[in-house]
Amino acid sequence: MGQLSLRSGKVFRSFQDQMVIVAVAENETRPRDGFFKICAVIVTMWGCISAFVPLAPIFPIATLGGGWQLGMNVATSLGLVGSPLTFTFGPFASIYSGLYLPEIDGLAISGGMLLAVTAIGALLALVGPGAWLPALGFALFLPLVDKDPQLMAVPLLALRLAYRLSSPIPAMPRQNWRQMILPLMMPALAMLVLVKGTSAIAAVSMVLLAVTMLAWAGKRRVALGCLAIFAVCIPLFWIVSSQKISALPSYFISEWYIISGYPDAMSLPGPYWQMIVLFLACALLYIFQLRHLQGGMAGKLLLLGMALLLFLGFKEGFVRQGGRHPSAAIGIALLLGWAGMLLGAPGRARLGLGVTFVCWLAITLAWKPATEILRPFYRAGEGLYLRLAHAGYLDAQYLDSVEKIRAAVPLPALKGPTDVYSFTQSALFAAGLEWRPRPVLQSYSAYTPELLRKDADHLTGPQAPHNIIFSVQPIDGRLPMLDDGNSWPLLLSLYQPVQFVHLAPYGVDAVILQRRATPGSFDLAPLRAESYGFGQRVDLPREANAVIWAQVDISPSLIGRLWGLLYKSPRLFITYHFPEGTEREFRYIYRMGETGFVLSPIVSGASDFAALPKGTPEAPRPISVSIRSEGPANWLWQPLYRMRLYRLAFPAN
Repeated sequence: MGQLSLRSGKVFRSFQDQMVIVAVAENETRPRDGFFKICAVIVTMWGCISAFVPLAPIFPIATLGGGWQLGMNVATSLGLVGSPLTFTFGPFASIYSGLYLPEIDGLAISGGMLLAVTAIGALLALVGPGAWLPALGFALFLPLVDKDPQLMAVPLLALRLAYRLSSPIPAMPRQNWRQMILPLMMPALAMLVLVKGTSAIAAVSMVLLAVTMLAWAGKRRVALGCLAIFAVCIPLFWIVSSQKISALPSYFISEWYIISGYPDAMSLPGPYWQMIVLFLACALLYIFQLRHLQGGMAGKLLLLGMALLLFLGFKEGFVRQGGRHPSAAIGIALLLGWAGMLLGAPGRARLGLGVTFVCWLAITLAWKPATEILRPFYRAGEGLYLRLAHAGYLDAQYLDSVEKIRAAVPLPALKGPTDVYSFTQSALFAAGLEWRPRPVLQSYSAYTPELLRKDADHLTGPQAPHNIIFSVQPIDGRLPMLDDGNSWPLLLSLYQPVQFVHLAPYGVDAVILQRRATPGSFDLAPLRAESYGFGQRVDLPREANAVIWAQVDISPSLIGRLWGLLYKSPRLFITYHFPEGTEREFRYIYRMGETGFVLSPIVSGASDFAALPKGTPEAPRPISVSIRSEGPANWLWQPLYRMRLYRLAFPAN
């Protein structure tokens, strides 16, 4: 043992030497090592369960996030996902949100357990002799990161395992059971396709890379088996979640629109130091751990998969930069580092991993108190205890949360199907109203022409709601008239205002619209159509109580499109100029303006909206508008944009 102690400092200098030394150590200290393995397996299992299984769920609240979380759960229970409902998430969104709904709690628990068991199996299959410490590090760190890196961890482990099978390490045992783990991971990867758009991209990409890796290594049967299981399980889980199988293609099409429009519509700026920290972590990860993977096809494919996951993390963290997002990005880099240690890596990889952890901690502490970092571990324990010892606790907490929302937002009893614009879904469910949603769950997410048209077509179709609780709730300083902008003429002509209510938790008023027995009409009279440059003022007609409608076509340049793909498009702003020389500026989402919106007057609330058929005499009226790009980024856009102006009138209302 003394000789072993002298040699232990060289364990990490060579991967092959490490395997031999640890094998000797195992023979000499088998009882102690066996006990350590049992403890390591138990801790690994608990770490994965804490990360994926919503044992301690959250409960409904009257916020933007609470609206989509509860909305997606209710939509799943009613079989509405994909048709008509469209959002960033799929029917297994409860695994991501952790929001409790009694009707689908079993689905959330079983889905989370599938992910946990899959991650545990992959870690056991990947761990080499003496590599239990990296496995423990991976499992213990997993609950600490955000949900996005957690969901990407399973595709990452699948790719790592495919590399392990395609390029077996001679010193590692080659038990047959390891060969079976990868096909058994496919159901969990298929389920990830139905959780969120980002997890779907990660799952599909890693499965394709893993299958290619196996086929190149001559394991074609395993490759075809994995691909077949993955393809079959996607519609199977769709059916298990009680969704209509005919809606599955619509789900994928809508997800494409949501994903493609996200960088333009949902971007937010943030401090550059966070991005620099991420690049530093990625550089260390490559230099100290991934550089040796470039040899052989399996290594190249693994390196490609790692780069893709890091790119997804970068987009997740720095398109909408703020709060938890940058922490999630570097969390993915740290999980990549832990996964690399499972198969062995140079000793200096520990240095890169340590620096990456410090970087993650610095970014995380910028938005989360230190006392909250370890909370997932004891929350999961509390949740398990409450589920086992107090069977009715979760249901009681859910009902109490709903009652608090109902007391804070006392909506009237409305007869017939009802929808809400924009994100007050929690209030509707708390009031016990019948829900009939438009295609895009919340207004700010209808940010492409295709999504906006789907919402507008819904109002003229057979599934249109009888009542609508309408409020003006822009996010990120957006121009208020953009949200559902092309639906406004239909809302005002097909529905009539019947009552105003105050939504106290949201800080806004809402108008209740009721379907007209005889639909009204609206007219769009063309005024002019001209091209303008950024920063150029566009004079508006100075007619008393006139409602000006606009359609604006702005296009990014070729470099701008590439920039938006790799990072995010620069923000646009629209400035309103008033006679007294004052100005008001709003965020402008260029793709939302293509389908048309009320340009003037400025509609700031439900009362302004309801008064539009009369010209909204109390609302501010600018004399001109101008559109500019953020910073010196005009070169990322076509130099001219086209604006078509109309006079919007409601003669029959």
